[in-house]
Amino acid sequence: MWCTRTVCYLEKATVKQVIRKIYRVLRPGGLCLLQLPNSAGLFNLVRQAKRGFRLARTDSFEMRYWSRTDVQRTVAEAGLDDLTIHADGFFSQNPQISDLDLLSVSGKLVVLTSHVGCQAASIAPFLARIADSWFVEAHRPAESGK
Repeated sequence: MWCTRTVCYLEKATVKQVIRKIYRVLRPGGLCLLQLPNSAGLFNLVRQAKRGFRLARTDSFEMRYWSRTDVQRTVAEAGLDDLTIHADGFFSQNPQISDLDLLSVSGKLVVLTSHVGCQAASIAPFLARIADSWFVEAHRPAESGK
């Protein structure tokens, strides 16, 4: 199951329901991938400061930022395990190399810098802690005894 660029705008309670439903439909051993914005991401901290570090307004299209602890708790409460959090983007949410031909020079610089940051985080995973966007990977546990 793959969720990208949608759940970050939903209320956290709704996201938790979605993840529980993902668990329900995954087969044992099945993989759940989510993209979530990191509350400790460097650029996300700037965005949050601009709104006074308040939570997103209810029923708004404002980004909902997730801490590592929020992600760990939500995944565990849903029954998923084998959690891995990877850097997905720096200075942006979901920057894609495939979009370079569509971007301005400054946009290209952001995407290329993000790409280098993600490569660095794959070698030094602690860098994922300051990524602005995460890939969250978790599995439904395999059935025991089979």
